[in-house]
Amino acid sequence: LVNLEPTLTEKRIALLASDVTLPGSESRRSDGFEHDLLVAPLEQPFADRNLTLDQISWSDQTVDWYKYDAALLSTTWDYWDRKEEFLNTLDQISKSTSLFNSASIVRWNIDKQYLRELESKGAKLINTVWMDVVNDQSVKSAFEALGDDVVFKRQVGAGADGQFRIGPDDPIPDMPH
Repeated sequence: LVNLEPTLTEKRIALLASDVTLPGSESRRSDGFEHDLLVAPLEQPFADRNLTLDQISWSDQTVDWYKYDAALLSTTWDYWDRKEEFLNTLDQISKSTSLFNSASIVRWNIDKQYLRELESKGAKLINTVWMDVVNDQSVKSAFEALGDDVVFKRQVGAGADGQFRIGPDDPIPDMPH
């Protein structure tokens, strides 16, 4: 663990974001301001403890992760289309410094299938039909099981990216995951 008490020696913390959330990025998403809202309340408490908070894209191949005392996952909002690259990068980071959350935790919950495990242990989920392939038959089965108003959500993703609310007469969405 990283001691977050005030210290005489500076500690460097990498805050992992993505190219699409970092300030100044040419490809910044319209909701990238949420990254700023997350960082703002951290800056003074970190500085008070002599911690330097560097905002870094997780996919920046030039970063020397060994120079950081810890890395914190934050707005890595492009991982879902680069899942294996993201997981491999987290493995590299965790070999160089302390990573929060750990690569093993991220690996466990990066695919929404982890919800099945939680459900088997008593967690309540909304009614769910799990699909490995989205086609006419699987969509028909979902409507039969869930009714005429269904949300399709990718199994690897976050927020509402790749999420569709459709009725039985709507076209089948393109679902990569």
